[in-house]
Amino acid sequence: MGELTVVTGAAGFIGRELCRVLRERGGRGDEVRGIDIRSGRQHVVEDLSDPKRAKHTLEGATRIYHLAARMGGAAFSASNRIETAIENSRIDSSVIQGAPKGAHLVYASSACVYPTYLTIPLDKLFADGRTPLPGYGDAKLFGERLCDLADHIDTRIARIFTVYGPGGRADAGGKFVESICANWIHAVRDRHPLVIWGDGEQQRSVIHVRDCVNALIALMDCEDAPTINVASDDVLTPNRLVEMLKSISPDVAPIIEYDSDAPIGPIARVSDNTIARDTLTWRPSIPLRQGIEETFRSIAAR
Repeated sequence: MGELTVVTGAAGFIGRELCRVLRERGGRGDEVRGIDIRSGRQHVVEDLSDPKRAKHTLEGATRIYHLAARMGGAAFSASNRIETAIENSRIDSSVIQGAPKGAHLVYASSACVYPTYLTIPLDKLFADGRTPLPGYGDAKLFGERLCDLADHIDTRIARIFTVYGPGGRADAGGKFVESICANWIHAVRDRHPLVIWGDGEQQRSVIHVRDCVNALIALMDCEDAPTINVASDDVLTPNRLVEMLKSISPDVAPIIEYDSDAPIGPIARVSDNTIARDTLTWRPSIPLRQGIEETFRSIAAR
């Protein structure tokens, strides 16, 4: 009889790709069970914020990738802080408590746990719990603490930075790469300006979704794994992305305007990847331009 691997948040951007890769790599008799609250044919539909349902759905799992979360863009997070914190904390507590004894669990945390005022490269020493991104960052720090307290399972923590790639949301709730690519296409089509939030100099460490998935798998397979950042060494700003799109898009670039009143989040989210490099055999493999071009083409084709 094979092993059961569970992926929570299986209908999400990272979860879909993770399920696909795990099913391709799985041995005979192994099962990959995706779980998500959203409807779909490739996963079990379940509300993991209910402790009894979570425990029942996780029964028999030897490996759990816990990606389920309530997320949104910068505007959503800024206006729904307490709801975001409470709902994510409920999901995390139900899944971590409900995981079978002896299971291995990779917890998908976030760069949002780091203090919002820091502009230097971030590693785990800087997550002191004082000033994470309000709401979502608070919930993720709480989830990390639950992992530390859960002595019935083996937990590993991945602080994921900005993930991009084909298949990501191309609306206001998406990450800035997909949103700017989509807004560029709409601006060209409708002949209106492309509006960039802030001054366009916000820095984000980015990682392609396929590289992110491979990092999570490598973390699961690592013995005595520490908390790691999941990011590449590429740092992207909206202005740099716009310059890249000028050479990728076949159309004349739209006029660029800036909205100084829009929510932008922290000025910088730059990852120090030393611990991941020293611990895992994994390395990011997809060049930034290739990944941006893939993302732009996939959005343009929708």
